[in-house]
Amino acid sequence: MYKVMLIDDEKWVVKSLNNMINWQAHGFHIVDTAFNGIEGYEKIAQHSPDLVFTDIRMPGMDGLELIRRCVERGDRADFIIATGYKDFDYAKKAIQYGAINYCLKPFEKAEIKEALDKFSERQLAKKAIQRTEAADFPTLLHSAREPKSNDTTYGKMIAYIDEHFHEDLSLQSVADELNLNISYVSQLFRKAGNDTFLQYLTSKRIAYACGLLRDTSLSVQEVAYEAGYINYFHFARVFKKITGFSATEYREDHLKK
Repeated sequence: MYKVMLIDDEKWVVKSLNNMINWQAHGFHIVDTAFNGIEGYEKIAQHSPDLVFTDIRMPGMDGLELIRRCVERGDRADFIIATGYKDFDYAKKAIQYGAINYCLKPFEKAEIKEALDKFSERQLAKKAIQRTEAADFPTLLHSAREPKSNDTTYGKMIAYIDEHFHEDLSLQSVADELNLNISYVSQLFRKAGNDTFLQYLTSKRIAYACGLLRDTSLSVQEVAYEAGYINYFHFARVFKKITGFSATEYREDHLKK
């Protein structure tokens, strides 16, 4: 059973959502409800739900701030936003913050079921990633990044990136450091290697982050910074896109081994 929380400042909305479908028949269990963002934030920490339905506009702490704080705290929950037509642009912003879906008010049973089905499919796809692949991710990244060329200039670029990837690095800064034209550097990356500059830099940073998550007690935010990401939310999105796991899930998975 997936654990679900319902958060809305209007109690009738929470009650309506609770009674609209047979949650258990779909593999879900409502562990708690909350009627404002602050209460919801505290209860999410208490229950560690898999999925949270939350309103956007709430007193004290709105839905966007709730998602932002939960992501920052490293909570594992996925979020589905409940919104009205007038808040549609707000809902799109919530998606950018990390929400996986939205449902329009007034709710329709078919829409809620569809959102739950998509969540379940998402979870199954995540679990389908072999644990051995997750464990060996840094090794796999290294083998996938083997250069196709012994070009010495390319080798110098790789050596510089490998040493400075945790800094504020760009294609321009690499070109400047090696006294090369930026267009030439870009073309050489495509010709001599398997990846673009950004792909190589990202793989290097994420592989390093994986090591820190496995082998240190640094917070996820500290790991992001050490891996070269100033923006934690950007790191969280990139990490999940590449590995299939959130940073917290990746760490928890390796603590079990």
